[in-house]
Order: sequence, then C-alpha cells, then structure tokens
Amino acid sequence: MMLIRHTGANIVWAVFPLFLVDVLHLNVLEIGIINAFNPFVQFFVMQRIDRYGSLTLIIAGLLGSIATFVLFVLAWDFWSMFAIQILLGFSWATLYVGSLKFITEENPETGTAGGWFNSVTSLSSIIGPIAGGFLAAVSYYLTFTVAAVSAVVALAVYLVALRRFQGEREARIPRASA
Repeated sequence: MMLIRHTGANIVWAVFPLFLVDVLHLNVLEIGIINAFNPFVQFFVMQRIDRYGSLTLIIAGLLGSIATFVLFVLAWDFWSMFAIQILLGFSWATLYVGSLKFITEENPETGTAGGWFNSVTSLSSIIGPIAGGFLAAVSYYLTFTVAAVSAVVALAVYLVALRRFQGEREARIPRASA
C-alpha cells in the first residue's frame, strides 16, 4: 500500500515546483511558502493524532491523498494551492502515523518492520520521480491524475490486505469451547 501511494506522491513532487512556475505562474517566494507550509501542517497534526487507531488514520490518510491530488488539478492560484497544503499535510501525517502505529502494534519485530517501512518509502522516492518525469513530459495534470489513481489503488490494496490479515489473526486465536 505504501509503495503504491508514495510512488504516486513522488511522481508529483518531482515536478511540483515546475508546475507551480509553468502553469500557476507563481514566484520563488510563493513556491517556498507553499513548500514550507505542508511540513508545518504535518508537524501540528502529528502532535494530536496518536489517540486514534491505525485503521482510522491510514484510511483518512489515503482518502485525503486522493482528494489532495484531485484538488491539485483544480488549483488556479497561490491561495488555492496554499489551502490544499492543509489537506496534504493532514493526509501525510495521518497516513504516516497510522502506518507506524500499525507496524509497531502488529509486529513483534518492530525494528525490522520499521526498516522495511523506511525502505519502501525510499524505494518509492526512486521510482516516483522517474515516472513523474515521463508523465510530466505529456502533461503536469497527468502526474496528478496518476497520483490520485495510485492512492485509490493503495486504498483498495490496504482494505483487501486488512481483511486478509484480520482473517489470519482470527484463525490463530484459539476459540473457547462451550
């Protein structure tokens, strides 16, 4: 799930500043503000979401990612793109924290699981920009569309894997005899 979603996101991030200049005609200061605001939102959201369950956080993060990438297509100026950064920061914060909560709660080898998680996000940071360059050569909007579709596919993969995981967990837990 994370490889699919984060590859889609990295498709966008590879060409995002170019989109902001070429299409929205933003200046360097506006691009800097937009790029700084997203992690600022993430920081504040991450401070407050630990009390929610990993399932809720992951699904919220994936749904927010879908909405973010669709809204990027509709952005028309600095202020619209700035507003979308709130959703983007919320989406990544919930997805990231939810994923970390899940792997630490469900895996006895938390260090190994965390290492795999970081490896997957790093791999997507390689695949995404390569794909993003090719897609942006066709259209910047294609990068947003592919990222949104990637987030939809990631959500579907997560829900199928979650159902399978819960079925396997129930099969391992012995039932009390009547």
